[in-house]
Amino acid sequence: MMILRFGLVLALSFLLASCDNSPPPPAAAASAPASPDSVLKLGMAYADARQALLAQGWQPAPDPECRANVVGGGHETLCAAHPELDSCQICDAMPELSAASGDAHALMKFKRGDQILEVGAFGDISRWQTPGEEAELAVNGWEIVSPATAASGAADKAAAASCPSSDFNVFLRAFADDARIQQAFVADPLQYDSIDATAEPEPKPVTHMVPAKELQFPLMAEENGLKAQAPVVNGDQASVKLLKEDTSYQITYHFQQTGGCWRLVRIQNDSI
Repeated sequence: MMILRFGLVLALSFLLASCDNSPPPPAAAASAPASPDSVLKLGMAYADARQALLAQGWQPAPDPECRANVVGGGHETLCAAHPELDSCQICDAMPELSAASGDAHALMKFKRGDQILEVGAFGDISRWQTPGEEAELAVNGWEIVSPATAASGAADKAAAASCPSSDFNVFLRAFADDARIQQAFVADPLQYDSIDATAEPEPKPVTHMVPAKELQFPLMAEENGLKAQAPVVNGDQASVKLLKEDTSYQITYHFQQTGGCWRLVRIQNDSI
């Protein structure tokens, strides 16, 4: 009798289950995309940060102004003549790069759907692929911005944090007094024009493109008797000439304002 009752209860439970027309429980809502905050850390190697962002679905967002922001206003002429320069190749090798300043700050942009992520980094941009503890380019900030914000001021964001001043006269005083500022705000390569006094039949001008790593600092001489003429500023171009009386010594330093700050782009040595 006990077995019969148990079988009846079991049969009824199956019957009720097969007749249950109640709607299935609602499916769980799709989870939101992972936040970059979950993988990015201040000071982490940029190469590691990049890999983590790509794994989250972020993709490089190329900036058409990258080469102008990195190389400067004369990038078309310079890169056509010297395509082998790192500064002329970096925008193609690193498509997310938007700007890089002379003081080792860089700004990268990524896109996921309609979101734009800006990532700031500090260090040697040419070593951007080095991961882990050997890295020389490290993350120093990030934020998700609107497309309109991302489209404006990329170079300014990369440089403004540590630019001595956008006023050339103030900038020049800081530049002349500090070799570290000279190292941070010099074009790579630097154009160096001089006079070859041994040329025949007469002296002739020569030009060299000197990589930043081969420059000797300070770039502005600290010799006694040197006098600086008043700086000449014309829009985003500026220059200052150093002279020594009763000698042929005369050197002109040419600067260009790019990326929100001034940068030494050419030394013109007319001394013989």
